Amino acid sequence: MLEEYEEKFYKRVRNCSKCGELRSPNCFSCQEESCENCNPEVVGYYPPEFAFIGENYANQKLKVGFVGQIPFWNEDNIVRWRNGQLADVVPDHQSYDEFLLEYQKTFSSYSIFKNKYGINSISLEINKIVGNGNNENSMHSIAYTNLAKCTNASGSELSGTDQKRAREEITTMFGNCWSHFEQELKILNPQIIVTFDRDFIELLENRIHSRSKDGVSLVWNLGERKRFCIYFYHTALAGVNYKKAKIGFFERIQKVKEFINK
Repeated sequence: MLEEYEEKFYKRVRNCSKCGELRSPNCFSCQEESCENCNPEVVGYYPPEFAFIGENYANQKLKVGFVGQIPFWNEDNIVRWRNGQLADVVPDHQSYDEFLLEYQKTFSSYSIFKNKYGINSISLEINKIVGNGNNENSMHSIAYTNLAKCTNASGSELSGTDQKRAREEITTMFGNCWSHFEQELKILNPQIIVTFDRDFIELLENRIHSRSKDGVSLVWNLGERKRFCIYFYHTALAGVNYKKAKIGFFERIQKVKEFINK
């Protein structure tokens, strides 16, 4: 799988010239001329725009892919990395193997992975469903990628009136990257797609002209395979949100179980 990902996806992305002078060496191409959304100095640093693929992922019968929203950048992280301090960033890379080796060093320390209700917790619960009680290798049996492949110019951490502008930029980029995202998923080939983006299910509904009955999950036919897509709250406010939600954390795990058992 790593060879296929590098040949069919990674190399094509890095050789893309659609974004012209604004394109970063790490930047993904836009189908439309919307490159004002990109910030060429920080694109792809945190987290990377290419997929983390666990060591055992290609050999898993049931594949679980996690989808984030957008490669997130934070200037403090960039400064720390440049000063040789610990930071959740991956430097420029010339091959996918080189990228993945660097990514693997930091992936398990990401808050979205290790926090309660994060990737690790969800992976462990799904492993229980499929009869794999090994709780030591959850990182190795999943893949993680972002829907958008560029960082928006106004950044991801905004409030007030600027938050609306950031949302508009991100929505535009989702549309630009969608066909590329589909191609990436066909290579990664997950059966279960877990997203932490509240807009992903709605975006998917609009594109496949199907509605989610419960508002958090949907079956998507892609690449001649049925894929179960489900939304979990981002770890930042997951505890508070699950307490208020009609469908809690373990109820969402149960929905995954029902799909698998079919």
